[in-house]
Amino acid sequence: MASKPEEPESPARRRVLIVEDEALIALDMEATLRQQGYEIVGLATSVREAIRLLDEMRPDAAVLDINLGQEKVFVLADALAERDVPFVFVTGYEPEILPPRHRHRPTAVKPCRGRLLVELLTRAAILPR
Repeated sequence: MASKPEEPESPARRRVLIVEDEALIALDMEATLRQQGYEIVGLATSVREAIRLLDEMRPDAAVLDINLGQEKVFVLADALAERDVPFVFVTGYEPEILPPRHRHRPTAVKPCRGRLLVELLTRAAILPR
């Protein structure tokens, strides 16, 4: 019996890790992505917590705030890149703060809502990594 070809992944099967230290912004992103059919595998407020979730959950993509309290998220960005997990930055900083190795990543200025967040995740998933 011939099997059906596998269908492309729909947003409903895309698992996203949100890394944001401001609760209201994280909850807004979570609600936006859930409305678009994404599954949220975790909300992290620190790099350490995010790396733990990355190791445990293996998300399909991630949304990263650049500044998490007293730490920057670039160690996590490197870990995601090493694992070939696409990600986007959402920040209040200018793009020049990004290390050269991550300047090609989709980036949006906070607050990033609705369709723009979904478009950035879609773009990140198709970029060469």
